[in-house]
Amino acid sequence: MTRASSNHLPHGFWTYLAGMAGMSLGDALLSLAMPFLALGLSTLPDERAVALVFLAGSLPRFAAPLLGSMADRLTPRAAIGVASGLRAAAVLSMAGLALAGMLP
Repeated sequence: MTRASSNHLPHGFWTYLAGMAGMSLGDALLSLAMPFLALGLSTLPDERAVALVFLAGSLPRFAAPLLGSMADRLTPRAAIGVASGLRAAAVLSMAGLALAGMLP
């Protein structure tokens, strides 16, 4: 039995691995930053502001059955691209609004 060398893995694998690593790092940073943003901007008591952030973060899990059936109609590459693009647009718009001081 021979072992596969890292030199024999296709370029697409390394591109996918780098993209998934970047997306995972971004998700981890987002889950750390959003509660602090809510604490800094909210007029609600601290525990309510953080609870609302976590509730909003869990909403995609509730919508997963509906969105999953739609994603089954796409190719895996297209589904990952659409999901990553929408997530990046949402996070960048929140960051831009926060930096501009335009969040209520």
